[in-house]
Amino acid sequence: MNAKSPPVKKQSSIFWEDTTLKNIPATHQIFVENATSSNIIKSKSSDQTNDDKVAEESRLNAALEKATERYDIIAWDAPFGSKWIKNNIITSKCGNYQFSFDRSKINDPSTKAIIFHFNEVRISRMPKQRRTDQYYIWFTLESPVALGTLRHLTLKEFDDVFNLTMTYRKVVRYFLDTGACCVKDAAANAMFAAIMPRRGSDVYFPSETIRSISQTIHDQDSGNPQKDLDKLIKSKRKVALWVVGNCGSTPGARARMKYSEQLVKAGLDLDRRGGCFPNSPTPPPKNKRATPSWDNFLRPYKFYMAFENAFSCNDYITEKFFRNSLTHGLVPVVLGAKKSDYEAVSPNHSFIYADDFENAEKLVEYLRYLDGNDTAYREYLVWRTHDPEEMPYHGRAVGLCQLCRILHGINVDNKYDENFEEKYSEIPLYGHPKKPRIVHSLRNWFYGNEDKKCISNY
Repeated sequence: MNAKSPPVKKQSSIFWEDTTLKNIPATHQIFVENATSSNIIKSKSSDQTNDDKVAEESRLNAALEKATERYDIIAWDAPFGSKWIKNNIITSKCGNYQFSFDRSKINDPSTKAIIFHFNEVRISRMPKQRRTDQYYIWFTLESPVALGTLRHLTLKEFDDVFNLTMTYRKVVRYFLDTGACCVKDAAANAMFAAIMPRRGSDVYFPSETIRSISQTIHDQDSGNPQKDLDKLIKSKRKVALWVVGNCGSTPGARARMKYSEQLVKAGLDLDRRGGCFPNSPTPPPKNKRATPSWDNFLRPYKFYMAFENAFSCNDYITEKFFRNSLTHGLVPVVLGAKKSDYEAVSPNHSFIYADDFENAEKLVEYLRYLDGNDTAYREYLVWRTHDPEEMPYHGRAVGLCQLCRILHGINVDNKYDENFEEKYSEIPLYGHPKKPRIVHSLRNWFYGNEDKKCISNY
């Protein structure tokens, strides 16, 4: 039995014309140098020959070998009060740098980037003086729903403040049918709907990558991946699990609660845990979710309900999908982002998209079929036997590693953006751009680029 995929609507392509930099404060004139046309990215990596790729890899390695000057990156605040950002990057792959939460380094000559987390940053709390050789980076892993609907953050005060964005958004996609922006004027909304691109982050910072998950599996296998997979499947004694604590603070959270009720009513053996189900046994606490106890809790289940609390938000895919599901050997049943967003960051045939099914009853029918057919179920886990180099975005630097490369003038990761030729036309592959990199309107970038279903209540 196969899930029927919905028809894919073809997106219209609009070329975004950048506005001229006008009246930019001197404090924003950073990391600017001449960029020769030979350094500008000309073609997509998918069009490269093997010889081109070998030559490019050689050039990247040569640039990384020269990236020996140490640059300090500091986080101005601990996100939500927790210093969870880890400094575990391999210098040979990223360039020389050091990351810390030490504000006292703000005036050190080596400090070249300051990360400001959305939840704590306020203009009044930022450094009183700004050096011209430092990047200011705006950082969030939360959806527009969390910022706009829950916290009512307008982001208006941050016009021309930041140089880079660092979020889970990975690519540029141009579109016409949006209907959503951050102004209430109908004419202005229509204008933005016609010209505003859906833009990815300057620094891609996903909650996890399938490449790293695959590498961990590869490093821990017994040397016989097929045997390891057989053992994993035999260990599964339960059907489906969902751990959730946000029961209704957003429209998406309420919708997923309702959908879980429909799944149970349709006959799914769904074990629901967490704060939304206080009468159920308590799962391991969050501070234990990187320990064997969390793995032992998850692995007996075949499916994990990776339901997000925000729907149709560009690229918003969290640890529910990557860590709770793929890392621990469960097949994620996903609800939240667009199917194409999941497909872009995951192996082929590794998840089940709930919206592919006409209703909850049809989905439950399919899950029960898989529960009773080990051969069909196994197909969703066979990716675990593949080489990490076969995973999406293998070789792409993300997070702090990509940021460090940018500081060293290494911008090769821009090529993973499907429309990098338009977005990065003035940013050289190696070296710094002629013009300063500035986020002119953070509000427009974060809210105005979103699908109207994502921010319909904002």
